[in-house]
Amino acid sequence: MNAHKRVVITGVGMINPCGASAGAFLDAVENGRCCVSEADAETAGEISCRYCGKIKDFDPASFLKNKKSAKFMGRDSLLGIYAAGAALRDARVEADADFLQNAGVYVSSGLTCGTLGDILPAVEDSICGGAFSLEVFGKRSLYKCNPLLSFKILTNMPASFISIEFGLKGPNLIFNPYSAQGAQAVGEAFEAVSGGVLRCALAGSSESRLHYAASGTADEIAGIYKGGTRDGFSPRPLDRERAGIIPSEGSAFIVMESFESAVERKAHIYAEVAAYSQANIASAELASDSMKRCMETACEKASVQPEDIGLVVSGAAGSVKKDEAEGIALESFFKNTRSLIFTPKYYYGEMGAPAFATGLVLGAMFLDKKLSPPAAEESGCEFKISRAGYSLAAKKIKYAMINAFEAGTTAACLIIKGVEHE
Repeated sequence: MNAHKRVVITGVGMINPCGASAGAFLDAVENGRCCVSEADAETAGEISCRYCGKIKDFDPASFLKNKKSAKFMGRDSLLGIYAAGAALRDARVEADADFLQNAGVYVSSGLTCGTLGDILPAVEDSICGGAFSLEVFGKRSLYKCNPLLSFKILTNMPASFISIEFGLKGPNLIFNPYSAQGAQAVGEAFEAVSGGVLRCALAGSSESRLHYAASGTADEIAGIYKGGTRDGFSPRPLDRERAGIIPSEGSAFIVMESFESAVERKAHIYAEVAAYSQANIASAELASDSMKRCMETACEKASVQPEDIGLVVSGAAGSVKKDEAEGIALESFFKNTRSLIFTPKYYYGEMGAPAFATGLVLGAMFLDKKLSPPAAEESGCEFKISRAGYSLAAKKIKYAMINAFEAGTTAACLIIKGVEHE
């Protein structure tokens, strides 16, 4: 068996309510600016809450090669194309014929769905005897749907449109629907490159939770914050005053390749992927144990100790129950260490599927730029952990851990390592 190859990150791209670049997010952190806001009239008609994280001034015509193709795409696909394109350009492979021919495409999508305007007419037409009839829908109403609707609601469409837009011809895998599946997309890409199956891969996720199906599901799973008497409406991950998540949207992608390939291309290396692990969450009562086991496995694979992890990018989003499970796991695993726990969803809310890839991009940037959020001086954190504050400071971090613990029955974790540039 061939020895496993070193795998590095050479391109990053992201878009979320903080802005259309990684730099925009750093600016939000530097200024302690939460980018969640009250839902506008258009979004308020779709979601069951007052607040959300919406990307402002998003214009597909500004980046699509064929402007007319936007009518075939849902917002998930459009966001994915933007972030994937940014990652490819950052890695300087958008015109690399060998990369486009052979790179694997690993994409996670969320609860893709049309708008109420797309769906309701067909549903209303399927009412029989005061209830929805699947038989009537299949025989009559289905044929009244917009024929383009399937391009917007199928979970494989973001990956398909990304491949078409950039001419990517390598193997592809689709993962769905939560953040842990976003981690699986990255993890599987890492394993393929590490094992020599692929030389390079594009991996990431995309989702907008600002429609009725996604926000409704999020409310059932984690509980959406619908407003109250507290000051402000920023998410409160791991905080004593947390009262629910705030739905959001975004996308993030990375380019991964073997270390040898990156050196040969003279590519900029953000970080090296050290280890990936996942664990099954059998029940809510065992969630914290599964999360802790997932982190233990990742550290064993990377041959590091908990105290070696300088920064942990948490998946916590403000859910009363989900945050509790992760908080207990973090408290137990990182006891007696100075590892900083960073909760980026304070800035942009809960995006769902792309949450992990976004956290990975941020972690890689922190390692590359030798930056870290400082420890919070005063905090309402419920757990005995070193929670990061809301600003940036110069600090060299050797290892960062990115977690996806917030939804579903899978816990996933990735460890990345800083790389010294000559």
